[in-house]
Amino acid sequence: MGFGQRFKEKLRQGTHISKDGAHFKGTDNDRTRIMLKEADECAVRLRSFKKKLITQHEATSSLLRSIEKTLGSGAPRIHDREVESGRAIPTTTNEVDSLRVAELANISSRHENQLRSEVYAPIDKWLQVHKDFTGKMSVLENHRLEFDNARRLHNRVELDKVRQMQKTDAVEPDMASKLDAHMAEADTRRVTYTQYESEMHAQLTALLQDAANMQTVFAQALRIEADLLSSSIAHNAPGLREEQLSGAPLTISAIQTGAHSQPMQGLGQSNPSGAGPAVGIFPNRDSGISQQGQQSGYQAAPGQQTVHTSYEAVDSRPGQQTYTSGHAQQTYPSGM
Repeated sequence: MGFGQRFKEKLRQGTHISKDGAHFKGTDNDRTRIMLKEADECAVRLRSFKKKLITQHEATSSLLRSIEKTLGSGAPRIHDREVESGRAIPTTTNEVDSLRVAELANISSRHENQLRSEVYAPIDKWLQVHKDFTGKMSVLENHRLEFDNARRLHNRVELDKVRQMQKTDAVEPDMASKLDAHMAEADTRRVTYTQYESEMHAQLTALLQDAANMQTVFAQALRIEADLLSSSIAHNAPGLREEQLSGAPLTISAIQTGAHSQPMQGLGQSNPSGAGPAVGIFPNRDSGISQQGQQSGYQAAPGQQTVHTSYEAVDSRPGQQTYTSGHAQQTYPSGM
């Protein structure tokens, strides 16, 4: 059957404009049509999920690359004045752990490959199988229209036979053979359609069952992304205890006290009128000990400067939890 006959049959079913009347009903294939429609909706959601996952992973990878760049550049060094020469010399080093930087890049690469094989590949395979059903649905629709057209022609011949019997009480030989030919054609078209529809229904059933099991792929995607971050944290800070990696807030005294907005006032410098006390942070050589100090000065007498100093220190090393504080006041010649 050609395209023209199928088009006419589809038009007749859509408009019911036919001498057969409204009594002729097209073959129902709702089960495959509805299943494919829901598969189409699922495909849209899967494509959106994959797109967002790629965006998320690229953002995480970009963050890790930024960390790699920072680690590869080394930390800024602290300088102090050398007593003998008076020159500024570094008191800390900015050595770069090249192996750690390289391993951080390897972590990102490994998780990228894992996403491709365990998440992207199953989704792409499902989408490809779904895409093939677009062509299969067109074939099924052609088989349905051909079957319905054969049914319609058979019904017309059968109706002519009834009318002939009503007029002559007999049926012409060619009418009987014509009816048999149309019946055989309709049976052939019916078998072709039902077999193809059953196969397509079974394939769609398997596709939708795979879609229902796709939640395991979603869970794996989340595990991979979470493991990427946790592996990067553990690798970048191998000396931290587990409780320190559990999300406890990081305290930075300089930010809390406003040291970033008020410079440290040196000895022999008077505090400007109305200005608050100067604040500075003094890291101790022993890890886990931080000191916080405040200085303020005022003109005590002509030619003299009085400086008030207060400090506090916290020892947060394992097994240590001590707090000390103190105050001091000294008067210097203002020319010092």
